[in-house]
Amino acid sequence: MQVEAGDLWTGPEDAWRVVPTNLVTRRDGTAVMGAGVALQAAGRFPELPARYGRFLEARTPGLFRDDEFRIVCLPTKMHWREGANPAIVSKGLLALRTFALVRRGQEVRLPMIGAGLGRLPAKDVRDLIQRALGSLPNVTLVLSGAEVARSLRLAGESR
Repeated sequence: MQVEAGDLWTGPEDAWRVVPTNLVTRRDGTAVMGAGVALQAAGRFPELPARYGRFLEARTPGLFRDDEFRIVCLPTKMHWREGANPAIVSKGLLALRTFALVRRGQEVRLPMIGAGLGRLPAKDVRDLIQRALGSLPNVTLVLSGAEVARSLRLAGESR
């Protein structure tokens, strides 16, 4: 696994981007993607909330994958008001591992799933990601500026 400071949306155009989500739909059937990376994805791909919403309404198990947008929606919590759930994150990361293994020649880029607005401790999220994806060369963990600073503090704690 590679680690990079920057923006999830930069990098190779053909890379897959992982978007942390919840499992809530609105009355019109669109997925609630109202903050953070999910909101960024909805802004870049206006059809994504409707497509993901149809997936959620069908109660299809597993990760949502949109081949056209090269997006993978990885649930981190049941409801958008909740904090991220480590068990849901772990299950999603294991499914993402299978997804990345099948796509060995394609880059998969993800943020610190569940550590931002999901409010999980960055160290815990880093450990979950490392366990599930650490051995995969086609996965890139993209850290924002705040996450880079947090990671540097965490590295100092382990000394």
